[in-house]
Amino acid sequence: MIFCHRRKRQKGDFMKKYLLLCLLLIFAACATRQMKESEVNFILSIQNGNTQEVQAAIAKGIDVNTADTDGFTALMHAAIWGNNDIAQLLISKGADVNARSNTKLTALILAVVNEDAKTVQLLLDKGAFVNVQIINGTLLPAKISKRDVKEKKGYIKITPTESYKSQMSPLLLASKNGDEEIARMLIAKNANVNEKTDRESTPLMFAAENGYTNIVNMLIDKGADVNATDSDGWTVLMTASKKEKNADVIGILLKKGAKVNSVRANGWTALMYAADSGSADSVKVLLSNGADVNGRSVDGWSALMIASNKGFTDTVKMLLSKKANVNEALKDGNTSLMMASTGGYTGTVKALIDYRADVNLINKNGESALLIASVQGRTEIVKMLLTRKADLNIKRYNDGLTSIKGASLNGHTQIVDLLRKAGASE
Repeated sequence: MIFCHRRKRQKGDFMKKYLLLCLLLIFAACATRQMKESEVNFILSIQNGNTQEVQAAIAKGIDVNTADTDGFTALMHAAIWGNNDIAQLLISKGADVNARSNTKLTALILAVVNEDAKTVQLLLDKGAFVNVQIINGTLLPAKISKRDVKEKKGYIKITPTESYKSQMSPLLLASKNGDEEIARMLIAKNANVNEKTDRESTPLMFAAENGYTNIVNMLIDKGADVNATDSDGWTVLMTASKKEKNADVIGILLKKGAKVNSVRANGWTALMYAADSGSADSVKVLLSNGADVNGRSVDGWSALMIASNKGFTDTVKMLLSKKANVNEALKDGNTSLMMASTGGYTGTVKALIDYRADVNLINKNGESALLIASVQGRTEIVKMLLTRKADLNIKRYNDGLTSIKGASLNGHTQIVDLLRKAGASE
């Protein structure tokens, strides 16, 4: 017992010393260097774009690699404030173009963030590392506008405002922001067109998702992988398909060999994402290139169900014209017609009925489209279903609820009258 007790005390003493050492190291790391007045004035002159003051400070011996307390160097300040002439001056006097801030940002990254093509080109020409990456979780400052520059007074600290949860390179940033000119500059300097974030997203994925057609073409021409997949199973084609107005980008990707029927772990395809976005144009392009119109997700959803559930009538019509199964049902028995009836999507219901949707199918609760529409108060849909001879007497399993009783209980008097005239009895 004594032996064990001593061992515990020794271990406890060691842990105390270890924790104390850790705390001292943390405090030391948190301690920030105070800037001299001359350094503050130097950075302020750069922010103000006062080339003469900057030249004077350099003549007096100021270090051109002076940094603020966050590690942002003089050149970084010139880059983020868009002062290209001063950036040239600093570089000519020996400023390190690849210096990093405390959070590992570089002047090139900041110039890309600020969409300053002139400064980006300068830095690239002077040897800035083109494939440098932002560390996962790093905060980036917002773009500095001309108004910001005009209205500012006194020294302004570079304030991070946007956190990137993934590693980002200059080309990834330019592709995400849609900056075609900067993307072209970076590619010309051999930026890696297949660079990946820590989640394995590529520049092409960002450009495709946001509909930046010219950048998409540029990246593909330089060898970007059109079938790249990120860590969540998203392909380039899927990322393009989930946004509404990307039919042109989708067409480009398919023409360049993108696989149209790739499937994520959840069973979703590019066609399903296009249907979910409501883009009939995107759906048309995908179907014209061999997309499986009746593919099902792990949960049993088809593209037609997805579009019907959201009331995207044009998309529904496009899918139906390509022989989508109109009576396919989920595990709970709900069909596209039931979903559209629930949502009150009159146009979608009409499209489904026109393509011979069975109005008398019931789900696992014993509900038909008519019963659902009656309870929900969907008068126009009830009218349409009645013209297709919907069964008036279908009863819900658990309580025997009928269409007319459901309408009555919910105060839908107009529907009650319609059902009564059609021959329903309460």
